[in-house]
Amino acid sequence: MNKHRNIEPKKVMNNLKRILTGLGVKQTEFASISGLSISTISKICSNAIIPSEVTKNKVLRTLNEKFYTNKEDLLVDDLFPSYLNEAK
Repeated sequence: MNKHRNIEPKKVMNNLKRILTGLGVKQTEFASISGLSISTISKICSNAIIPSEVTKNKVLRTLNEKFYTNKEDLLVDDLFPSYLNEAK
């Protein structure tokens, strides 16, 4: 299965990139904290890949445990809307 999709960044604002920017967290810092590679985080933020369920859960868990501790937890669809997984 090809994880790379032709998603136009201008049409879909990447939620992870938006959230990290809003938190003032650099992609390299988030990669280190989450245990994911900077390459993976960069590709997610640039819409180059649609991450696996395991990767989605790592991203979500890191955000909820490390950055959203006093806020309502984020859900998978907050970061990775289901329409992004649909074939173009």
